[in-house]
Amino acid sequence: LGLAVVEAQAAGLPVVFSDVVPREADIVPPLVHRLSLDQSASTWADAVLTLRDAAPPLSPPEALALARATPFDIHTSWAALEHVYARD
Repeated sequence: LGLAVVEAQAAGLPVVFSDVVPREADIVPPLVHRLSLDQSASTWADAVLTLRDAAPPLSPPEALALARATPFDIHTSWAALEHVYARD
């Protein structure tokens, strides 16, 4: 799992990444663009350039709000970890 992909989405940046990255990395679906590793380098470059030139589908605050609803949010992670320690 690429944490840079998660961080980029939380910041409201569109991402292009491989279709073999685990689906749990899709924390802000409108910003996710997956491509097969079998695609050509020019296909990958075209996808990146298209996203660079397009209007973002979400504002950074909207993207962050979606990211906060996932297990990657620090408060959610903290609560889950606290629950693990409390069991012992």
